[in-house]
Amino acid sequence: MDIRVFKLPLPGLGIESVNVYLVDNILVDVGLYSARTLHVLVRGLRASGMNVCDVEGVVVTHFHVDHLSLLPLLLDMCGFEAYMGWRDLDVIRRGAVEFVKGILEVYRLNGVPVEELELITDLHPVMKFRDVYDVMLRDAPIKPLRDGDMLAGGSLRVLEVPGHTPGSIALVNDYEGVAFVGDTLIDGITPHVVAHRESRDPLGEHLSSLRRLASMKLKTAYPGHRSPIGDPAVRALELVRFHEDRLNEILGLIRGRPRTGYDVARGVKWRVRYDSWDQYPPVERFFAIGEAIAHLIHLRELGLADYHEEKGVMKWYALNP
Repeated sequence: MDIRVFKLPLPGLGIESVNVYLVDNILVDVGLYSARTLHVLVRGLRASGMNVCDVEGVVVTHFHVDHLSLLPLLLDMCGFEAYMGWRDLDVIRRGAVEFVKGILEVYRLNGVPVEELELITDLHPVMKFRDVYDVMLRDAPIKPLRDGDMLAGGSLRVLEVPGHTPGSIALVNDYEGVAFVGDTLIDGITPHVVAHRESRDPLGEHLSSLRRLASMKLKTAYPGHRSPIGDPAVRALELVRFHEDRLNEILGLIRGRPRTGYDVARGVKWRVRYDSWDQYPPVERFFAIGEAIAHLIHLRELGLADYHEEKGVMKWYALNP
């Protein structure tokens, strides 16, 4: 299997680059909707002896802007086949902007102030690319993938790994023991998982996906960012333990007195460079709040926490404190 990686820039997103892979003439992910991204991709492909339209098809691991949003331009240019996980595709078909609005409603029920919700809404990546999502992509000719589907002449098997998004997928070459894992598994970064209405327990799904990857005999995982992972099972279990520690931290925060999800988000010791919540950029607040609520939901699924409502706001508390 021939694997080439193109590190495409992500201007304005606060992260340097996204990994786009050329695997036996198939692109895995495509990058951000920008002229700079397209230029780097075109140059990378030409250095590999190809033009953009020589690509046979595209597989998108998940619907985030840094992995998907260049796709409608490539489809208009080349008309090749495109695929993504069926659950993420369903979100796109029903409207990614509505999906984000649904998340923000969950945040409102968890005590996030209206003015903070408005700030997050204005600067959320999907909202900034709403024309790409709800005009260019909504009816784009993208085919759904399900667990076990085969691509690239049978060399790549689809693995559903929900959590980071509702319909994240990985592509596995069982013979060579490699997987293209999108943002489900990244070295040195903990992929975020936010609460949303597409799943009863998004964090629970993510932990199941990590354990599934850990159970496989993979030699190398190719992530959406940073470098290849030489022992995917070890990294997957590291992430499981990280979330277990975070669950215990949050459980400690809601012992003694009930707290809103917003209170919990502000109380977690996030691994960030900011000294106070007021210093967090809106998009990072979005992820922190969503992570906190996702962990609270999972604690409830485990029978360790619950909530009651006060004036339309959810207050979370530990069971058997």
